[in-house]
Amino acid sequence: MISVMDSPSYQDGDLVIDGDVVRGTFSSCAGKVRLNPFRYFYYAANPAIRLIVMGWLIFLLPMLAALALRWWIAGVILAVPTAAITLLMAWIARRTSEIFYSAGLTPGLVVSQHPLEFISLANMDCVMGEPAYAVKRVGIRNLPCFSSEPGTTFPCVSGFLAGPDYHRWADFDPQPLSLGTGDRRLLQARTEKLGAETFEHLKRVYREGRYPQREGEIIFLDGPQSKSKPPPLPKG
Repeated sequence: MISVMDSPSYQDGDLVIDGDVVRGTFSSCAGKVRLNPFRYFYYAANPAIRLIVMGWLIFLLPMLAALALRWWIAGVILAVPTAAITLLMAWIARRTSEIFYSAGLTPGLVVSQHPLEFISLANMDCVMGEPAYAVKRVGIRNLPCFSSEPGTTFPCVSGFLAGPDYHRWADFDPQPLSLGTGDRRLLQARTEKLGAETFEHLKRVYREGRYPQREGEIIFLDGPQSKSKPPPLPKG
């Protein structure tokens, strides 16, 4: 396996593998962004991650105060949950860094400012068959490095979820690349890597109104699975 941080694009037969092969999947157009975990935790829109960060601060600050006052017993007691949450955050950062480096790039377009929401378009085919596009609507707290005005485009990185049809992904989770890096030159390079045609495809979907009207929904644009919700995930 090629190192996550040093892997170049390479071709294996007809497959173009860009980034690393992570848990049996790969992308032909990877983000290749080195995640800044402090920036990601600061801007994270996921309520669970925000709750974890808040819990970490709730234990960390009193622990530091107790140690500064030489209240050793209280400091040690508070250090236990602080260390546990720190390990959890390190695990989240490691898994997220894999996504930002090796997962696929997808285009993003702001559709609502209050609340701040965007749509992203992805090819859901996972066996190099006919393209099967889907568009998803996502809510975020803020969009660093870009305007929040409707119509603003920006690059995202997306992880994909499998479903009962192993020829097609059931869902995807787009995140703005700017949540993980503030390097504007890198963000511009990834925008160019996606290509103008990809963003124009998303804009056309937006103009035609073929996108979800509620946050968290996904619409398959073609084929027999065209619907407002993804197919159910397998049990077990």
